[in-house]
Amino acid sequence: MLDCLSLEYKMCEVFDRLCDDERTKGFSCDGVDLSENEEHYSKKFVNDNRYLYLMAWAGKGGVTPYSVKLKFGRKALSRYARGLCILECFPIENKEDLVIDTERKTIEVQLK
Repeated sequence: MLDCLSLEYKMCEVFDRLCDDERTKGFSCDGVDLSENEEHYSKKFVNDNRYLYLMAWAGKGGVTPYSVKLKFGRKALSRYARGLCILECFPIENKEDLVIDTERKTIEVQLK
């Protein structure tokens, strides 16, 4: 299963590196939870759909609920299928891999 505490810290790291416009500068994450039924986190579901949804408390101050869509690239799919940690698949430099909609309260992260 996913380690939500590690995901929270990784989201903070991604925000620090990639959020530099006025709407998102200073974003933080103060919690990540599973937001779907357990079957939506199964290896089969993720392999078939190439994404999963989470709930994160994020924003300036980290208190606003955001729906997070993790979109799996090849490396992340492979690691998830083998039960390995996906944290190294998060974007580090590419700003196009992180899309935050502050009005709709959504975040999309493209994993490697």
